Amino acid sequence: MGPLIDAWGAAAGDLTVLEVNSGKMQNAVQLWRTAFDENPGATAAGFNLAVGECMLGDKQAAIAALNRVLLFSPDDRKARESMQAVVTGGQPCGTR
Repeated sequence: MGPLIDAWGAAAGDLTVLEVNSGKMQNAVQLWRTAFDENPGATAAGFNLAVGECMLGDKQAAIAALNRVLLFSPDDRKARESMQAVVTGGQPCGTR
């Protein structure tokens, strides 16, 4: 990645944190979705997207995001454990 892309990613990350902290989870989810769509290897964005989708109550979208994370990082233990928790209901979606 070049410096401009790195700077954009850092700025988008900062903006996402601000959105979450101000209670605008839907805005944060959209930012994570855009980042993950533009760079599918950005598994941190994908994981955050899954968490956000789950918090918004969209279990299927959370599972889809975690599946994409695991495509690029199949050994990601955190993503696998999160997938298991969402699928089995150990992590109910829609609860904050």
